[in-house]
Amino acid sequence: MIVEALHRNNDQVVQEITKMVSEFRRIAVLWEDLWTDKIAHLQPELARRAQQLKIEFDKIDQNMVYSLAEKDKAKSDSYTAIFQTVITTLEKLCDMTINCTPCTPREEWFIEKFKAPIEDAITNLRTPKPLKKIKECWEAFKKIETKLSKEFMGGKTLSLAEVSPYLAEMKDSIIHIPGLSSSDEEITIHSIKEEILVIPTKTKPKKLVFVGSDGKSYGYLFKGLEDLHLDERMMQILRITNRLLKRDPESNRRSLRARNYGVIPLGNHSGMIQWVDNTSTLFTLYRKWQYREAASNILMQPQDQVDNKAPPAHPSKPNDMFYEKVAAALKEAGVSTSIPRKNWPMEVLRKVYSDLVSETPSTLLEKELWASCSTSSVWYRKSKSFVRSLAVMSVIGYIIGLGDRHLDNILIDFVQGEIIHIDYNICFEKGKRLRIPETVPFRLTQNFQAALGMSGVDGYFKQASCHSLRVLRENKKSLLTLLDAFVYDPLLDWSQDSKIKKDEPPLEVSVNLGLLASRMAKFKEELETHRQKLDQSLALIEITADDITSAVENFHIPSA
Repeated sequence: MIVEALHRNNDQVVQEITKMVSEFRRIAVLWEDLWTDKIAHLQPELARRAQQLKIEFDKIDQNMVYSLAEKDKAKSDSYTAIFQTVITTLEKLCDMTINCTPCTPREEWFIEKFKAPIEDAITNLRTPKPLKKIKECWEAFKKIETKLSKEFMGGKTLSLAEVSPYLAEMKDSIIHIPGLSSSDEEITIHSIKEEILVIPTKTKPKKLVFVGSDGKSYGYLFKGLEDLHLDERMMQILRITNRLLKRDPESNRRSLRARNYGVIPLGNHSGMIQWVDNTSTLFTLYRKWQYREAASNILMQPQDQVDNKAPPAHPSKPNDMFYEKVAAALKEAGVSTSIPRKNWPMEVLRKVYSDLVSETPSTLLEKELWASCSTSSVWYRKSKSFVRSLAVMSVIGYIIGLGDRHLDNILIDFVQGEIIHIDYNICFEKGKRLRIPETVPFRLTQNFQAALGMSGVDGYFKQASCHSLRVLRENKKSLLTLLDAFVYDPLLDWSQDSKIKKDEPPLEVSVNLGLLASRMAKFKEELETHRQKLDQSLALIEITADDITSAVENFHIPSA
């Protein structure tokens, strides 16, 4: 009804928006993204099914009744039943991609380069084979995944005309720039810049730049294979919180606010996020320090030693450093590294944490803020802005149970000096239900504390935190009304074991039914023989019963 009314009132706008959203989805999730994601997700599933197949093969081999031909037939049926779901999933993806008529030059390129290898790999997987050959069969898919990953390795730029000719030719659209505040003038999309930047992360998001009718550029990050509805809802909470803080005299005087940005879902599996300029993730700062340290160590060595050494390797990743130290600490404590992480001794984890803290400078963020300032007054303004934004987001994060605050999910704006949080998928204490529970209320590690200044947590940080918490408490009815929607919202999974259930899914019912059918087929002939014998026996019993009944009826006892 709503769409019909919109069509009647302004059909041109609806058609243009519909076409534009369709093209945005195409850019957010390219065919290579779909195949890379699907192959990666099917890898552990294939291992589980191979294990299930091994169990079935062992049962068949132990059966002394079957002949060799019957065993081969039973193994073939079991293979088909167990792997049919995987094959069907891949075939459906083929129907969505390589079996479709290409609409863009990029899709034509994908079909030309990958259609034949994909079809050969699926055909090979469909043919029943011994256990040893299954791994070799899946290697073909892994080679395809490797080739696709290399396409975007180290970041890459795509041509808009190659990915979406419609958007490349679009000029003077009547569609407004999305994500701008209502106070801004009505700015429409004049055009979209030709270059698409692919960010080299797991989901390969793409950055597009819109040119507005005001002549300015507006960047957006298009993310695929993710649902951004929850992030959009969280941005609404931050905007309402900012209004409450602005209405309060004490908070308004201190310019307390939570930085937010536009999030526009394009469906259940894609969306666009407003690009925040002049920002950097905290992990980027840490990584730059690692490279500076590595270069400094080389420069401090004598020249003859440097010439005789191989080129230095890249600095270790934080995860690798952590597990290396944990392995050494567990070995020293006489604990096996194979035990689950939740059973690692607390004193070992505490020692590893202390060692890593001592090896990392606590003034990285403080020095970066200082280096971004031209005068002492600018530094003072940015420092206050940083402390207050950190306090506001710490309080809000504590209230909404925000987790997953690793260094890639926290940005800092070096122009304003403000902290910006991204990725709100782990919220409402969901972090406490992860395999490795997150128990801290918010992130306030040594680099944050050092950047708070001489007064530490007892200065501007404490004042801003108290005022933020007071304002939220005074307006708790409004906030609770807004948060009540999450209780009934399908965006959130409140079950305690949802993560475990997702990580360890059982084999599909169809697989078990297929195995049952194949096992029943083995006994079909034998069951049919027994059924015929039973029918014959029942017929004889029926005749005998009739004879007995007739004899009893005709039997007369002579009178005395």
